[in-house]
Amino acid sequence: MRPAQLRPLPERLRNGPAADSFFSPLELYYRAEDILRAWRVILPAPSTIWQVVASLTSRSRDDVYARISKGIPPDVREAIDKLLAAPEGSRSPFYHLKAYPPEATGIVITAYLDHYRTVRDSGVENIHLSGVGHQVVVHLADVARRFDAWSLRRFSDEKCYALMACFLLETEKTILDHLVALHDQYVLKRARECRNGVDKRLHRLRQSYKRSLEMVLAAVGKLVDPERSREITVGAFLCEVNEEALRQAAAICTEVDRLQQRGFADAIRARYRGFRTYLPGFFELPFTADRGKTGLLEGIDLVRQLDRGEVKRLPPDLPMSFVGEELKPALLDKNGCVDRGTWELALAFAPRDALRSGDIYLPRSRRHLAFSSLVYDSEQWAREQDTSYTELELPKDPDVLFDRLRAEDDAAAKNAERHFAKDQFAWIENGELKIVRPGTCWMGGFHSMTEVIFIVEEAPEGGYLARALGEAIFAEADTLAELHELVRDAVQCHFEEKERPRMIRLHFVRDEVIAV
Repeated sequence: MRPAQLRPLPERLRNGPAADSFFSPLELYYRAEDILRAWRVILPAPSTIWQVVASLTSRSRDDVYARISKGIPPDVREAIDKLLAAPEGSRSPFYHLKAYPPEATGIVITAYLDHYRTVRDSGVENIHLSGVGHQVVVHLADVARRFDAWSLRRFSDEKCYALMACFLLETEKTILDHLVALHDQYVLKRARECRNGVDKRLHRLRQSYKRSLEMVLAAVGKLVDPERSREITVGAFLCEVNEEALRQAAAICTEVDRLQQRGFADAIRARYRGFRTYLPGFFELPFTADRGKTGLLEGIDLVRQLDRGEVKRLPPDLPMSFVGEELKPALLDKNGCVDRGTWELALAFAPRDALRSGDIYLPRSRRHLAFSSLVYDSEQWAREQDTSYTELELPKDPDVLFDRLRAEDDAAAKNAERHFAKDQFAWIENGELKIVRPGTCWMGGFHSMTEVIFIVEEAPEGGYLARALGEAIFAEADTLAELHELVRDAVQCHFEEKERPRMIRLHFVRDEVIAV
């Protein structure tokens, strides 16, 4: 082939579907081959195509670095310089942000909360990468992780800041996901320890509990014996029984009952101090809900106010919808007031299921987004919002839309009401839709079955077995005459008078074996 035939190739690749695939030279290589085949050009040596691809990817990278760098404010650039600065004899903050979390402990979660504050304080929310695809950002963030702080500082300013901006955007999502996962691990681990501790204690008390319960019941039986003199004193009664053994038996029964009723709640409450090492920072994460404030979100806001000193005590209208059954026995203290420790622990257990169900979410995380964000990208929606409302002929004011929907629902309900008044096969009864089953007819304002069919088979031990099709009716008899009577009685008992069929059909099924 001639070199002139390759001149239009870079421009075609630059404007084609793979324009944003600068990070995938192999993809551009295959795209170049497809274009040359479409032009009916004999493919040159692979090294020739690779030269074109390498030149194009190099220029594309420089363009993307410049585009990203323009969207980074000066204060974010200063924060990036601080992240890459390594004090003598220690690691840079950038190194710690790349570390993968170890086993969940209060100290580890607190450290990751500090990492999140470092990223948030860097001004990551002010980085605007308009026109840069998400895959490009993910790729550049992964590239930044492969280098250390010293290597990044050696790059040009545009490349260094572009890589670090993408790294900060993706690291914020990663840290939020890690924090939720670490919190879940810590909560589940402590809960498992408490349940195992309660189970072990109950297992050790099982034998002694049985003997103690028998002793207490025997003592109560003696005390309430009707033949016993009513004038006997407590002291005389205690002389008849082993007072010390009875006290110990009563204590064991009381302990077992307490373990069964609130053993887990007391055990997890005893670990409240360990939870408090990180819970204030964890509740400061930007939890959000779509449809107003749920009870869980109100509880999180209240804890934030308590930790800041804005509220001194728990209010009487405390949100309680998230408190689990296992913690309710220990929710009130001796004075009948809500115990803050137990209530806050219940709040700590709640985000796990709420994040999974979508009741709350973290808008800047990767795994715990709102469902609407997973379906439609927020940036894309911002660009297409006005056009979509116009094309769908929908008002932007939600109140106007709800009024229209209510009017349409009312009209549909009135139309259905008029229709069901004339319909012989469906009607509304006590707010429920009723439908006439196949094999029924309408008679005098109510539906009635025309017939019911029974399948009759010969029983192996003799006689006949009958079962109705579509109904739970069965009969068994020795003779046909007896079967007729039993089937007739069963049908009369099964159906109401208005729904009773007018005819019973018996369909006999018989296996017959003949010689060949």
